[in-house]
Amino acid sequence: LTPLSIPVDESVQDGRVLFDSIIAPHKGKIILVDVWGTWCAPCRAALAESQKEYAELAPYDMVYIYLANNSPEGAWRNVIEEYQVKGDNCFHYNLPADQQQLIEKYLKVSGYPSYRLIDRNGNLLDVNADPRNLPALQKILDLLF
Repeated sequence: LTPLSIPVDESVQDGRVLFDSIIAPHKGKIILVDVWGTWCAPCRAALAESQKEYAELAPYDMVYIYLANNSPEGAWRNVIEEYQVKGDNCFHYNLPADQQQLIEKYLKVSGYPSYRLIDRNGNLLDVNADPRNLPALQKILDLLF
């Protein structure tokens, strides 16, 4: 199993700073952020399609960042394993609840799953980046990149 979590500075209490520290190593790539939870049936259904998503979006050379909301460690690892949500370009975070809340507030998350698209310069884009509609997401990617 690939490393599931990259340490984040526990003292940081600013959602934008936290989020920027997570995406910084991937600057230069298109990043799809997926905010999900093990308790969320639509999230799990979407994750079950991950390998298809990776194959369809491979030409865009993207990075996938998964931020788990309120998900116990064991269940979190099991879902990632069960749905094969992994690859060299997949990065999973199961942050402390307070940090997750700060990031979700910064990203204006209002439901789950929630998706955000980050351009190669690290900018958060105001687009509907839902991979559950791959043709629509591909159109966005073609227009932007």
